Amino acid sequence: ITALTNRIVGAHRLNRQSNRSHCMLSFHLESSPNPSSTSVDGAPPTSHGMRRYGKLCFVDLAGSERLKETGNHEAKSVRETGNINRSLFALGKVISALSERGAKREKKSRESFVPFRDSKLTQLLIDSLRGTGRALMLACCSPLLTHAEETLNTLQ
Repeated sequence: ITALTNRIVGAHRLNRQSNRSHCMLSFHLESSPNPSSTSVDGAPPTSHGMRRYGKLCFVDLAGSERLKETGNHEAKSVRETGNINRSLFALGKVISALSERGAKREKKSRESFVPFRDSKLTQLLIDSLRGTGRALMLACCSPLLTHAEETLNTLQ
C-alpha cells in the first residue's frame, strides 16, 4: 500500500500524530452475470446479462487547523496547514453548492454552478459527490468547551 508510505504525519502542541495530508482509497468494482446462475425469481438467466460497475471511496481528511492554537510556525507546516484548509474550504463550497442545487431542483429553478475544479480533492471526489452517488461523512467532534467553535464548524 503506497498510500501509507506517502502519508505525512507531524506533531504539534495539540496532537502528537496529526495527519498533514488527506488520504484516499478507491475501489473500482465490476460484476457480470454468471451464465450458470438463476435470477432472484428462479428463472434462468438471459443471454443479455447486464454488467454493473461501481466505485467505493474511503477518504481520511486531515482536519482544519489554526496556526496560533497548534503553535507550529515552521514554513513547511504553515504551507501544509494552508493547503489543508484551502482544500477543506473548497470541499465545503462544493457540498454547499450541491445542497443548493438539490433545493433548486425541488423548486424547478435554474441549477447553480458547482466548483469541483477548485481543488485536487474535489476533483478526485467528483464521482462520489455528483449524480447518483451516495456519500456518508463521519466527523470527529470534541466534547470539550475549548473546542466547541471548531466542532460547530465541522458540523456546518
